Amino acid sequence: MSRVRRWRPRAAAGALLACVGVAVAGSSAQAEPLPTLGFADREMVIMGGATAGAQGEVWGYRRLPLDIPPLPDPDGKLGFAPVTSKVTPDPQLVFTRVTDATGLWAPEQTPLDAAGNPYRGFEPERRSARITPRAGGLLMGRDGARRGDDRTVVLAREPGGR
Repeated sequence: MSRVRRWRPRAAAGALLACVGVAVAGSSAQAEPLPTLGFADREMVIMGGATAGAQGEVWGYRRLPLDIPPLPDPDGKLGFAPVTSKVTPDPQLVFTRVTDATGLWAPEQTPLDAAGNPYRGFEPERRSARITPRAGGLLMGRDGARRGDDRTVVLAREPGGR
């Protein structure tokens, strides 16, 4: 008569954890920066790829640290908004882009307000980020300086535009 072995979930889970523990202990705990990623870091959020855009075109965004000076802006797309509160200053949001041709993440543009001026004070909702096939974009979030229903902000980018 053959004996049927019962599945032992605790034993299996323990064996799995032991294997994972050995794998983690044997690897480096710190992620190393990759030079090919340009200035991408842990704070940058990838929004998505423009499948009908430039080859390998991917967009992201990042809230820049307050000590970053305004970026070189030969095309007029990277203007920084003025800091409105010295007590609780808001970081500047910048949209970044990489393609197969450039191979590096680079700042592409900063958002504009309804009047067409550089905009600051936006807290993005990470899960709302969308890029269309032709590199249009959408990002929702909140503006803490606004009140009531006006706090919700939608940033939209036309393909090929701002």
